[in-house]
Amino acid sequence: MTGRKPAAQRPDSAARRRFRGPAILLAGAVVVAIVYSAGWFAVRAHVLAALESQSSGGIGPVVGADGPRVGGFPLAFGVRADALSLSLPDGAAARGEAVTAGWRPWRPLSARADVAGPLTYRVPTPGGSVAAAAEGGAGLARLSPLGRLSRARVDVAAPRIAGPDWRVEARSLEADLRAVSGGLAIRVEAAEARPGLAGMPSGALPEGPIERLAIAATARPRPDLPFTPAGLARWRDAGGTLTVDAARLDWGTLSLEMDGRIALDAELRPTGRLEARIEGAREVVEALVAAGVLRPADAGLILGFLGGLSAEDGATVVPVRMGDGWLALGPVPVARLAPVM
Repeated sequence: MTGRKPAAQRPDSAARRRFRGPAILLAGAVVVAIVYSAGWFAVRAHVLAALESQSSGGIGPVVGADGPRVGGFPLAFGVRADALSLSLPDGAAARGEAVTAGWRPWRPLSARADVAGPLTYRVPTPGGSVAAAAEGGAGLARLSPLGRLSRARVDVAAPRIAGPDWRVEARSLEADLRAVSGGLAIRVEAAEARPGLAGMPSGALPEGPIERLAIAATARPRPDLPFTPAGLARWRDAGGTLTVDAARLDWGTLSLEMDGRIALDAELRPTGRLEARIEGAREVVEALVAAGVLRPADAGLILGFLGGLSAEDGATVVPVRMGDGWLALGPVPVARLAPVM
């Protein structure tokens, strides 16, 4: 006797082979699930620890929040914080009523954030401060494999921004930032913007909101975000320039298109040259005279200069110069320039 089982009593080796593949796949899936879950909760712990360390102060930004929460397991990763505040070393500060941010684990370089208003941001400047506020907003950001911002889109509801002697508010604001070779492409568009200047008499500016306000520009080298006086000074010292590819303003009878290049002087005032194509300039100058902003003699000089620059379609093409704290249309200074921050 050899002790060998008859063929009818041997285990079915074909059946074993048939179930071996699914068993391996199942075991692999279990291992992946365990590793994924461990990684998800490790990231959760890291995020909470990072928020806790930033709230303790020291060097760098200080973040405050009421009970930050992390959730979304297993198919998403989300962070929610109420009464979120951010303070930067240079004195800039921001606050949002409730902030929710999240991303998909399989797309870790893309994140979305929603901010419930009121949202505030304040930057100290040598001449006072620049304060911004909004009813809320949403943003989408993408990072490069090296962790630098490659693209960001921000939509803001009812934004308001004001300096010591000026203010601008709008129904909505859209901004798109995109990293380009050696710089940052910037596109901004505001709906129903309403500007205001301290001491500007009623009737000096066109009535009603600005129907269209849009700008597309490229900043080189890439500036630091968010914009602060210290960051803009570093950008200026590095030879920073803003190339305005296209700017458009439609406001009542005034229509304006511009392109050119701008830099900042030692006091963070704009300096450079733009070329402007203006329609409705005469009506604006006449309104400034009627409001007492311009003297009739100065208005006549400006209109005489502009009249010699009219294009065939009736529009006026005029060089706009900025320098030494003055804005000039051709050779005629028309307004003082304040620091941008």
